[in-house]
Amino acid sequence: MKLVRSVGVALAALVCVVFADDAVQATKDVFATQIAESASALDGLWVSNCYKFEEGRYQVRTFEFVLDHLATITTISYPDTHCAESPLGSAVISATWDMGETLVTEEGLLAYRLDVLLKAGPRQELTTVKQIVHFQRDSFILGINRLLSRYPDSLDWEIIYSRIPSPPPIDL
Repeated sequence: MKLVRSVGVALAALVCVVFADDAVQATKDVFATQIAESASALDGLWVSNCYKFEEGRYQVRTFEFVLDHLATITTISYPDTHCAESPLGSAVISATWDMGETLVTEEGLLAYRLDVLLKAGPRQELTTVKQIVHFQRDSFILGINRLLSRYPDSLDWEIIYSRIPSPPPIDL
């Protein structure tokens, strides 16, 4: 009986170690910060998940960062939670951007200051939006921003942008 109990305790301990290791690895993946080697870390096309914008409207947003500091931001609105039905409308904004120094968010994560210059509002006035960007493996998360003139303190975990790989060049 002692042998059965000892084997049972040993197996339970092993299972706990395996689950703990998996949990630690999952946590590392979620909170892993990718260090941007340069501003070109943003280069390319990034697409968000489908997220709730307002009652009855959901959105997908893309950022295409090109030519070292130029960006196109496209927002497409949908009536459904999966962003699979016919779009209700879209908006395209051209912007310039500059990635600055790092800061630590309320969550204790490393993020970069991101200044985005774009035309906003009914009069299409040039506005600098102060944003933060936290890099993960092939994705990034922006900050939650109530005031456009101040860098956010925390990240918006509801919206994750994933990098769309560039197609390989065609040999002629």
